[in-house]
Amino acid sequence: MSDLFQTFQTLEDSVSAGRIGPPKFLRCISSGLETSQIHSVLCQTIDDTSKLFGSAPTLAHLVGEGTEHLTALAKWPGGQSALISISATGDPDLDIMVLGSKGALYREGLRTKDIQDLELPRPSTTPYTGADSPVYGVLLIGGRRTHLEGYALQFRDDPRCRLIAVADESDVAETRANLNRLLANDLGLPYIPALQEALALDGIDIVCICPEVERRGHIAAQCAKAGKHLYLDKPLAATLDDAQAILEAVESSGVTAQMFTNIHSPWAQAAKQAVDQGMVGDLIAVHADCLFAKGPAGTVPEGFVRQESEGLQRYTFVEAKSELFDIGVYSLALVHWLTGRQAIQVSGITGNYFFKEHVACGIEDFGALALTLEGGITATVTGGRIGWMSHPAKGPQRAVLVGTNGTLVFDANQRRLEVSASEPSFTSPPIHPLDPMGMWGSTQQEIHAPAKNRWLSIGDPLERNNNDISVFLDCLDNRVEPEITAAVAATLLEVTLAGYASASYEKMISLPFTP
Repeated sequence: MSDLFQTFQTLEDSVSAGRIGPPKFLRCISSGLETSQIHSVLCQTIDDTSKLFGSAPTLAHLVGEGTEHLTALAKWPGGQSALISISATGDPDLDIMVLGSKGALYREGLRTKDIQDLELPRPSTTPYTGADSPVYGVLLIGGRRTHLEGYALQFRDDPRCRLIAVADESDVAETRANLNRLLANDLGLPYIPALQEALALDGIDIVCICPEVERRGHIAAQCAKAGKHLYLDKPLAATLDDAQAILEAVESSGVTAQMFTNIHSPWAQAAKQAVDQGMVGDLIAVHADCLFAKGPAGTVPEGFVRQESEGLQRYTFVEAKSELFDIGVYSLALVHWLTGRQAIQVSGITGNYFFKEHVACGIEDFGALALTLEGGITATVTGGRIGWMSHPAKGPQRAVLVGTNGTLVFDANQRRLEVSASEPSFTSPPIHPLDPMGMWGSTQQEIHAPAKNRWLSIGDPLERNNNDISVFLDCLDNRVEPEITAAVAATLLEVTLAGYASASYEKMISLPFTP
């Protein structure tokens, strides 16, 4: 309790000094308390958070009541929110993250598990090298300013693949068609502005699908019906109807489909191995964060408070994306994969904390969910974009496992060197008018965006990379199902949409969910 009190004192001093701008979100995970203390410490932490936010909360959903791990998802009148989790298991410790409109404060107190302690299989770009290894022809749907900028290079660099063409629908906007042509030129490929014509080309085995999320349902279904394996950008689709169309087409055609996630990153693989080996005992809770430290933060109009609306018709804009929808899927996929449990109840909060662009588009830049999973396991997730200067690297990406034997943290940024030098520190790059959030490599190259230079990851670059596409090809080679199939991706979409409904109506939503 004294550590909690002293930490909040320091937080209050830093916030009062204006170092991170007005505070917007707090995540607190405290472990090792007496069972009899859990509820009182939770209430005290909410009170201390209220001092930071300057008012009492208007909403608090409790998850895990009657267990040794209690979580509150709370909201304040100014739109601020918090995820506060108090546990009786593990050693006494405290982990806190406070996000302000212009920066962040971190106290990383929980024990981080070094992935070097685990015997993980070394990633390889050529995991299957038999003489009969097939060569897969790959069709790319999309262009610049999509994740295809990265996916295409990974397919190209795998010796099992050859790129055939870039394609899209014939009626796309001319701006999108031009971006598609640019990527085709980058790759030395033809551009085919007619999807059916492209699917009829000889030698196509895989279609990598990266159009706007609102178009993914019918495009992916069309490609599956043509008998092509699907590598799907995340999130799967915009609606449950679209997801169902993809799922039915995949199942009826017998093709393999995998959606991109970060579960094949080394730190996520280490977390999975810890769960499978029982390192924390029986799982009680999983807390997953995926936040991107990009974009010019601190521009939301003063006093603006987001009111969520269920059933948004558009998630993707030139200058911004709906961030819980777009980034929260990473955290949800991680939770689903680590636990193997379905969500049965979800509570959600969304906010406009950082960027005027999201406010102008009517979409959120941050979201948090609290879930009850089958078997009574608690899960919490965050997903959002928090600004260039809010983290020394790409942003918080980690999983906290709480079990009957203790608590462990698996962090993408854990194995690092910290650099203190006389060289200039990273500063926010110029704003690209077509990419203010810093989403795309091509636009960031145009403005010569600098790299962040205070944390250096340790280890072979192969060990740090997400090996997702290579794993997908392994599944095709060995005729096995991927771990994030179209069916799993549809489940994650259902949970996300239930979270938006919860944020809209300010109540917990039970699953299965029908919008």
